[in-house]
Amino acid sequence: MMRDLREWFNKGEHWVWFSASAVSISVVLVVGLIMMITYKGMVHFWPHTVHTFELNTNGKVETIVGELHQQKMKEVMVDVGDGVKLKTEVPQYLMKVGNRDVYGVDFRWVDSVNVVNQQMQPATNVVVIERYEWGHVYGQFNALKQQGKTLKITDENIPLIYELLEKSNHIREQINQIEKVVIGGINYKIEGLRLEQKKLALEGELTNEMKVEL
Repeated sequence: MMRDLREWFNKGEHWVWFSASAVSISVVLVVGLIMMITYKGMVHFWPHTVHTFELNTNGKVETIVGELHQQKMKEVMVDVGDGVKLKTEVPQYLMKVGNRDVYGVDFRWVDSVNVVNQQMQPATNVVVIERYEWGHVYGQFNALKQQGKTLKITDENIPLIYELLEKSNHIREQINQIEKVVIGGINYKIEGLRLEQKKLALEGELTNEMKVEL
């Protein structure tokens, strides 16, 4: 048996099996990585549940509306009465509150001890709008202003909103076309003229007439 094993090693067959095992492990790792990236990507783009709750911070009560993106434990000092404070761990939530043009940030950490009645429930009658700038908007859609006119939102006006969204998307496509094609072409020509002028200047052939033409 030892002789057969020695011959097997001398032939180098163990390296073949080792290489095959390494390739198999690499394939499994690559497939697992692709699956993990796919899962994380789908979670990122999949709509999240919008929550709403009241936050009491030092007597100031405010309503928070947003998406729950992360949760972790945080050590805080809790007043248990008679001036006694104990260190304990409480959940802390990372909320995507959006409205960056209003709050200045997209995300906000919230301590559960400051949540009124410790209740975080799905929001109702809340609209989430994806904007091209300043992130998402979370809020209630009460009225629409267009050309100085205010239109109250009702079930009959919903088709008008979709119509305006289609017009907005069409205008955005035209803007992108101008920025990438028209303005991009002009910039390309300007850069070509600049390089031509630089080439002539290095060769000592740049005259005033050529400067005017360029």
